Amino acid sequence: MLGIDQQNQRFYEAHNYTPILSGFIKIGQMLVLQKAIRAVEQGRADEPLDVTNEMRERLMTLDCCTPFSWTIQLRTYGKKVHDSTTSLGYIQSSEDAQAVIGTSSCQSARFRHL
Repeated sequence: MLGIDQQNQRFYEAHNYTPILSGFIKIGQMLVLQKAIRAVEQGRADEPLDVTNEMRERLMTLDCCTPFSWTIQLRTYGKKVHDSTTSLGYIQSSEDAQAVIGTSSCQSARFRHL
């Protein structure tokens, strides 16, 4: 099932899941373009933009209940969670009041002044 990390037996975290949603959105956009080009090739439309605009207004709007709208909102939420969450292990502290941030370290008293 999409959204479940079967290897670790849990849900995907936001930083792993948002690229999957972005790919899903991009595939949807490409399918709309493919259908528009085929409509022109088959003589059902004069310009691909005519078909693209009609499908965009019907299927790819953000202000109504469509799968595209839901996917965009879920990806936006995932990006907000990702941007506001510190990665595990990025900031560590030790018993001697020393903070380790990535490859740098400093005493907690100096860290407060930053």
